Amino acid sequence: PEGFLALYGGVSQDSFALRVEGESMSDLIQDSDVVILQKQQPRRSGEICAVCVSGSETTLKYVDWQTSGKVKNEVVLRPHNPDFPTISVPASEVEINGLYQGLLRGELINTFYRDVN
Repeated sequence: PEGFLALYGGVSQDSFALRVEGESMSDLIQDSDVVILQKQQPRRSGEICAVCVSGSETTLKYVDWQTSGKVKNEVVLRPHNPDFPTISVPASEVEINGLYQGLLRGELINTFYRDVN
């Protein structure tokens, strides 16, 4: 943990935040934004989630479940930025860490952020 976000009302106890690094979800979610996530599984395909594939770093992507067609039980991870590839991975290799709830950007982050050090 790098800090604490003092958010009140509408944010559950099982929520957490991540600071974004990278541009795969640009222009929707930008580098240095802080995203608020809830520890829960997506309710339907197409939701933005914090995803870990085979123990790698967590990434934010649209999550689509493949349950029919040539390959069953695959998860399709789609970026918002068309310059990045869409990938398909076996569902058994995917861990959903949280479901996107919202974000903080720019000076708004400093309004709520408290350093833990």
